[in-house]
Amino acid sequence: MVQFEPKNEYILLFWMVYGKIVRKEGNVMFSKLILKNFKSLTDIEIDFNEKANAPKNMVFIYGENGSGKSNVIQAFSILKESISTLNKVQDFMRLKVKLQEETDVDNLSDKSGVIARILSNRMNNLNLGDLIKNTKTIASKDNMLIKYCFIINKVQGEYELEFDSDNNLVHEKLYYLIDKRRGDLFSIRYNEDMIVSKFNKNLFKDTALEEELNNFVEQYWGNHTFLSIVNNAIHTKNSSFIRKNVNENLLEFISFITDSSVCHRTGNYSSKTSQRILNPVFTNLISGEIDKEDIQDLDEAEDIVKEYLMALYSDINNVYYKRSQGEEDEVQYKLILKKFIGEKEREIPGTLESSGTKSILELLPMLLSLIYGGTVIIDEMELGIHDILISKIVAQIAGEAKGQLIVTSHNTSTLNSLKPSNVYTIRTDTSGQKSIKSINNLEGRRIQKNNNIHDMFLAGFFHGVPNPDDVNFKVMLEKVVGNSGDNI
Repeated sequence: MVQFEPKNEYILLFWMVYGKIVRKEGNVMFSKLILKNFKSLTDIEIDFNEKANAPKNMVFIYGENGSGKSNVIQAFSILKESISTLNKVQDFMRLKVKLQEETDVDNLSDKSGVIARILSNRMNNLNLGDLIKNTKTIASKDNMLIKYCFIINKVQGEYELEFDSDNNLVHEKLYYLIDKRRGDLFSIRYNEDMIVSKFNKNLFKDTALEEELNNFVEQYWGNHTFLSIVNNAIHTKNSSFIRKNVNENLLEFISFITDSSVCHRTGNYSSKTSQRILNPVFTNLISGEIDKEDIQDLDEAEDIVKEYLMALYSDINNVYYKRSQGEEDEVQYKLILKKFIGEKEREIPGTLESSGTKSILELLPMLLSLIYGGTVIIDEMELGIHDILISKIVAQIAGEAKGQLIVTSHNTSTLNSLKPSNVYTIRTDTSGQKSIKSINNLEGRRIQKNNNIHDMFLAGFFHGVPNPDDVNFKVMLEKVVGNSGDNI
């Protein structure tokens, strides 16, 4: 039986990485999220600020099942994913050509579908339409708006996306620092069957690059955002050329997005995670392959995972990666956990571990990024994880995080580790209009220093908790099997 008590009272979960990763103060954070006609959130503004120009580094959003918590995370997931759609299309086309060149197509019958299966796994989220599918509020005729407010180095900015009733992108704008003053870095609008682009004169120094990107806007904008188009140029052109000819503030905002980590639950407890990569092994801690020249990254990841899991689980005696020769210059690795089971030490493959342990491993790279100073956004952070473990982790990162953590949660035990200003609840009024506010900003709700917010929350003082009626399962069963006179 897994023991959920940490091995010692003060688990410093991440001390082992401090010598390997230089921490930086979080100077890039989200300050607000504004949504209109986005799923069940028809008109909502979430303020993440502690005070003016000072976003909170910890935001925990609570609410009933179906209240719209995951919708908030999905909005951030759209931002994270949308910046890479054009890159994904090009990667997909290169993979398709490579498979066709390297595979003896004559030996592959239509029944086998080998190429089709490989390619189908890469076809998700190749354009903006895939990302926003089914996100517009049902039966709404007004446009859908997603606006991300952020602060970078104490300067406020806004990035917004607007979609029409047919889910077509009709407006994209970035308002942020241009030189020494703020203004629109770019604004692109679809108007009367025309794409109208307005670039600030200081956005690009090279006129040929500006003309090229303008042409790309004509070809790709709508299926891809302008940020995705610029991000594609960053990946395909000389980095020195980009730095010299693209406004540094635009590059800084793109870097802010690409460096963020987002985990969105997509249904059936599956998740879609796009994370900052501090170590290539972090993309798959259970198993994978790595170039021989990067073996040091595997050694480093092994040390980190060992310290992490052995601090949290008392029945784990050792953790290591079993290594084998892969193709050419690659090393294959598989995570192994050593445990005493039935009076014998046994080696358990990571693939056979519980969903909770896998969830804890999934959190590790994101939490390290948070401590490093990154922005981390997680849907149902505690999914599959024991209350004591997630509470310990939250208590630890509350004092160590240099970045910003925004999560949704059902786990009320973590409330004891949070300040009232870090706790947000979703409230629905009698007309079905939702609001999301921190509990210290709710009208008519005052919190004293000696109050227990955990008990107050469960009592419904801040909303966000279910208030169900009794369910008569016996009556429902009778409707299914009928009342035959037998005792049910």
